[in-house]
Amino acid sequence: MESWTSDKKTAIRFAKMMSKIGIGSVIKTTVTYNDVLWSYKSVKNMYGWPDEKELKGKKEFVILGSSVKEVVRETDRTI
Repeated sequence: MESWTSDKKTAIRFAKMMSKIGIGSVIKTTVTYNDVLWSYKSVKNMYGWPDEKELKGKKEFVILGSSVKEVVRETDRTI
């Protein structure tokens, strides 16, 4: 399983957080609906899931990692 976001700002923040040398990349992929195990919409208001205001717009999806066939680098940026 892998966690991905559909929010580019979240992806940039994550790249910044994970970068050790000040350079990060935002990558993108395409998967089918059947490859999505759950999404931020499917667990909204469920017990134990944070309120939307705590998520701060993070639009996360958990997908089957084996479904990722191609990854494209969206941006390179100095962070």
